[in-house]
Amino acid sequence: MSRKYTYEQVKYFVEVESNSGCKLLSKEYQNNTTKMKFQCKCGEMFETTFRYFKNRDKRQCNQCGRINSSQKQSFNIGYIKNQFKKQGYIPLFNSYNNATEKLLIKDKNNYRLLLSYDKLKQQRRPLRFSISNPYTIENIHNFLQINNIKYKLLSKIFVSSKNSKLLWKCNKGHIFKCTWDKFAQGIRCPICFGNQKKTTAQFKKEIYELVGEEYTVLGIYTGANNHILMQHNKCNTQYYVTPANILHNDRRCPTCNESKGENKIRDMLNSYNQYFNREFSFDDLKGEHDLLRFDFAIFEDKEKTKLKCLIEYDGEFHYKKYFNSQRFLTQQDYDNRKNDYCKEYGIQLIRIPYWEFDNIEEVLIKELKLDSNINS
Repeated sequence: MSRKYTYEQVKYFVEVESNSGCKLLSKEYQNNTTKMKFQCKCGEMFETTFRYFKNRDKRQCNQCGRINSSQKQSFNIGYIKNQFKKQGYIPLFNSYNNATEKLLIKDKNNYRLLLSYDKLKQQRRPLRFSISNPYTIENIHNFLQINNIKYKLLSKIFVSSKNSKLLWKCNKGHIFKCTWDKFAQGIRCPICFGNQKKTTAQFKKEIYELVGEEYTVLGIYTGANNHILMQHNKCNTQYYVTPANILHNDRRCPTCNESKGENKIRDMLNSYNQYFNREFSFDDLKGEHDLLRFDFAIFEDKEKTKLKCLIEYDGEFHYKKYFNSQRFLTQQDYDNRKNDYCKEYGIQLIRIPYWEFDNIEEVLIKELKLDSNINS
């Protein structure tokens, strides 16, 4: 049962104990939920219940309350701005409501970005060029200036990096269309540079000159950033990779480049007759420069048309900083992007940390609901 106060006790609390500078004007106290009249320290009168007054919910008039709220917000804005500055950003916002609100900032290269305080604490990096960034067109103009590219972007609206073509004008006055992805990768005016596309035979020659007979091109070349089927002749692994990655980024056979954990997962999946692909990616899940890849994709059917789940083996570099702290932060960012993507599209993602290496089979039997008697 709550304590019953007398009028004298209430008056003493308001005018002495609370140290609020307020005075009790009402001459009668009924209970803690009945409104009474108070005088604020500024002289203005206000009404509230004793319960609200006692719990610090209401100890000033409305005008003083607005002033205090404004001062509190100013303090919050100053603190939040400082947190962004510590991460190398320039704050462009002048109000702050909550941790999930997207705030306007600039990075060191003058790109305008939107990032919430929550995402900043998670070390998430905002996208410079994205449909989710309303400043993408402005950022592309900035990109042209920074890189001294004498082209003009004529489009006013940005729809998609990959599928929607933008209108450009080259330094010789030719107008052409090109997606932002292609332009960022170096594609330029087709009139000035021609529309010649590399043939499969030319690509095969480049592969032979680079690695000899170690790799065989099995697919048809359709572009530097379109996946093509390759075979590593040392282990007979067939896998898809973009020509740009194998020629310029040393992206080699995923089987021979496996970690011990990945190797153990692959052997286990084979022994349980699972349908899977290595290095699986989605066209709309990208890192800074390339598609993000999952270690394993498990399928329900032999034709691999129905995705069952994805598996990631997380080595120590997913959890510990070594020599390159920026690489660690990038890894965490990419891991979070994968987590968010799977959550958004309802895809089961099985993450196996390195300390579960000895328990990989048990983990997968449980998560994939496999029959543990198959290999017994």
